[in-house]
Amino acid sequence: MGRNEFKIPEIIFDPTLVLSPHVCLLGMLFHINGFKSIMTTGPVLDSPESLYSLGVLDGLGQQELKLKDDLLDKYVFCQTVREATGFRIAVEKKLLASTVTSRMRRAGQITGFEQVTKPYLLRYAGAKAFNSSGAYLPCPLLQTELTQRKEEVTDALQNVMLQHADIRTFIRHYEVDVDIDVQGIVRKTGSQTPLVRFACSLSASIDPDRPFWLSAEESKSLNQLPAVRERQKTVNERKRKWVDRKAKLDRVTQACQASFGPLNAGALTGRHRQLQVKLQHLQDRTLEAKRKYNASIRELRNEKQRQRNRRIRENLERYKNEQPVIDLERQLAGKLVDAKVMGALERKGFMPPQQMLMIDAILSLPGTTLEAEYQRRINAINAVTAFCGVEEGRPTRRTTQSRRRRLPGDDESSPVFKRHQSSAEDETEIALRQAMESVRIDCPKQRPQICFLCLGNPELPLKDRPLKHSTPGSLTRHFLRKHVNPPWPAKGVTCTVCDGKPLQQKSELLNHAEGSHGTVVGGTTRLMLAQEVDARLKW
Repeated sequence: MGRNEFKIPEIIFDPTLVLSPHVCLLGMLFHINGFKSIMTTGPVLDSPESLYSLGVLDGLGQQELKLKDDLLDKYVFCQTVREATGFRIAVEKKLLASTVTSRMRRAGQITGFEQVTKPYLLRYAGAKAFNSSGAYLPCPLLQTELTQRKEEVTDALQNVMLQHADIRTFIRHYEVDVDIDVQGIVRKTGSQTPLVRFACSLSASIDPDRPFWLSAEESKSLNQLPAVRERQKTVNERKRKWVDRKAKLDRVTQACQASFGPLNAGALTGRHRQLQVKLQHLQDRTLEAKRKYNASIRELRNEKQRQRNRRIRENLERYKNEQPVIDLERQLAGKLVDAKVMGALERKGFMPPQQMLMIDAILSLPGTTLEAEYQRRINAINAVTAFCGVEEGRPTRRTTQSRRRRLPGDDESSPVFKRHQSSAEDETEIALRQAMESVRIDCPKQRPQICFLCLGNPELPLKDRPLKHSTPGSLTRHFLRKHVNPPWPAKGVTCTVCDGKPLQQKSELLNHAEGSHGTVVGGTTRLMLAQEVDARLKW
């Protein structure tokens, strides 16, 4: 919204902290230690407890909170960068609008909205709230119960806030629903405006069972479509041509080296130059075949995505037209309709403990006193701060046994609860210790199937750290994809399994992985990594 500044006060005794910008922003700022400090010894602003103990000094109207100087040109809403040891929060890179759009779209699909959610919907909602804001006061000129409306946001102020030149921009280009009870107002039977407003909102269309995804069977059936099969045929043909040309190039290269030795540029005869020209021509043809093969794979992937989107649109349209009829017929037949919306709020699959604590904290009920309300916000900010450093990983399948939310009468301090909690922690520690012992090899022929870098990364969820791959080759592919190929950090990486051994270069990482942990990377990949440092290196 340009240079406009909006003062957003905290809503004391807010029914929910989900929409509290203070909890979110303060949690992220405390995670990066963003507040400025001058004292080297003594208390500083480094926790929400110290923040809520502050007040405004006598004679002043406000108490400012200054950020560190090195954060003034950084972003609170920033990107994450993938590195060799995981993901890093890059405060120097601004969060892209495309990222926000895709996340909002996916969140809307998970929630079950009928419309596609996008950032501009928030602008529509805000503009509608500004336009409808106001207080109703008794009219002194009328001896009735009628009231007159006092605008809290005038048209001129609304134009400034929305950066509109005229109020007609809002009327013409915004989706303005008539969300008042017109019949109740005209007939004077009592207004049901809250009900009408709910009917006009996105929440009225929530259906968690809306088929925004394809089942495994539907995804497999896409491979049998004529358009996809034609693309797959092209991929197979181009792959065969590329493999044949690559094999021919390898044979010719080996034959030339066996007959004439290395074709050095300093001592080339006429015969050698002709062979070098032919080899270069054969290399160009091989690269062209490889380029066409990659292009065909990309076209196949795009075609599958188009067919997947088309199938999803068809399923959504059929669900929209048929599911309401199915639901009402089930009700007429005496069958109960499942509580879909309530079921969507259940905890599905595995969540890190920090995420569960954060959800519990921001969904907690308001306190009965001001001190309890402050403590509620302190707990929520601490939970957000703890969750900022957690790498969630991929979502897991839904478990068959659902979690039960604790009731107020449950006794958490009982010996049984403590015994189960301590036993779970002991089992986790034992599993991690055994996994660390398994990745330390005693002889060069041992091939563990657990990634030693993931195992020693405390930022990963516990379930992902000792993850065992199916084969040593699968571990090598994971090792290259996640730890070797991403941009190399300036400080290098450390092997936590080997007491924090520093590894400054990729070559050191590869040698350490093979010599100490049995993770072997092939010679071709090693040559490619070496050529990144020195392009003159060859076989």
